[in-house]
Amino acid sequence: MNRNYSCKICDEYCSNHVSQISKHLLKKKQSMSSIKSFNYSNDQLIILSLIPDKDIDNLNIKINNIHKNNNIISKNKLELLDNIKLIINKN
Repeated sequence: MNRNYSCKICDEYCSNHVSQISKHLLKKKQSMSSIKSFNYSNDQLIILSLIPDKDIDNLNIKINNIHKNNNIISKNKLELLDNIKLIINKN
């Protein structure tokens, strides 16, 4: 399957649409974290999940510069994903 987005938290869910990955990230119950996710904070995993898979290696993302203990994004995940949904709907 040619996927565009994949959940970096559980590493089991994938989708071709950012709106579907957003819905998955909002679920209260998710699959258990994958072995690959233990080196990253929740914030880093959310950001990586919202970037198309094909672009992750090509972008100069400083994902390790995101503080591992803040969890600002994960605490505000609903608001972030709602804003993403608004942007998608406008386009």
